[in-house]
Amino acid sequence: GVELMRELGEKDVRARVVIMTGAGDRIREAARRVGEEKGLDIAGTLDKPFTANRLLALIDDDPRRSGKASAAKKRADPRTVTIDELRMALVRDELTLRYQPKVDVRSRLVVGFEALLRWQHPDYGELLPDVFLPLALQSGLIDEITCRVLRAGARWVAAHELGVRPILCVNLSAPTLANLAIVETLHAICDEEGVTPDQVIFEITETAAAASPQDALAFLTRLRLRGFHAAIDDAGTGHSSLTQLARLPFSEMKLDKSFVQDIGRIPEAETIVASLVSLAHDLGLVVIAEGVENETAIDALIGMDCDFMHGYAIAAPMPGKEASDWYARRKHPDPTVSLFDSPA
Repeated sequence: GVELMRELGEKDVRARVVIMTGAGDRIREAARRVGEEKGLDIAGTLDKPFTANRLLALIDDDPRRSGKASAAKKRADPRTVTIDELRMALVRDELTLRYQPKVDVRSRLVVGFEALLRWQHPDYGELLPDVFLPLALQSGLIDEITCRVLRAGARWVAAHELGVRPILCVNLSAPTLANLAIVETLHAICDEEGVTPDQVIFEITETAAAASPQDALAFLTRLRLRGFHAAIDDAGTGHSSLTQLARLPFSEMKLDKSFVQDIGRIPEAETIVASLVSLAHDLGLVVIAEGVENETAIDALIGMDCDFMHGYAIAAPMPGKEASDWYARRKHPDPTVSLFDSPA
């Protein structure tokens, strides 16, 4: 089965995959992660023996099913998209943002939005960053794209009557950490668009920070001195030592979705998440759980005293107008009302 998933990944197969095994929970979930790392669309897992009805229920139960299927049909083979096309995309303004809300775990009040980059390709439709960001890194376009993302996101925050000063979360790449001068550019963009640096959180993966700790320390220090927040992204998936993490001036820690999505499925996941939350709080960091998809995870996060969360349980990434409308309907949420109610 593992070899088959490897072959399906190499052939860029876009069919939905269900993993079936009688080997036990931990091995079944490990197999699921293998499939996801190979780029497969894993619908879920089943323990043998199972019935046809259970299989059909699993396939029909994914709230993103239709969206995933549509995206899969349009998704480009990364080998066919070129650097020249990406350069033209910048000229034609084809890169757009989707906004995913971040909410307080207990009160469910919206505290910010994560800005997620998309490419509206004229031939392939909407492309996700994993298709084109490698090209941006190869071509040296990544810093220009980062500045565009901040400008577009800051402009959206400033232009909409959101009722609060929401935090905007923007991702940074590893090469950007070596470019100290860009911090002043980012600060100038905030000034020009009418937002303050304390409204912006820059997210850096644990792996990127560990790859060049000296660059990361210098960059993050300058970033924080200019008033920005900084979050360590995908916490728990890299190879940083606790000493390295403690030395870097992060203000927040984001828990990787691979741990959060395993809550309720394997006992070890909840133990890992609880340990990371406790560690982050001991280091004086705010904790955000990403990839929250069900009430089981939310209940567990409340019990762990996690601070904030985002994921499909709250809302999918949305275009700017849709995101501002979504927020307007949820300014003062009733804690007795499920997060899973339709946004319509």
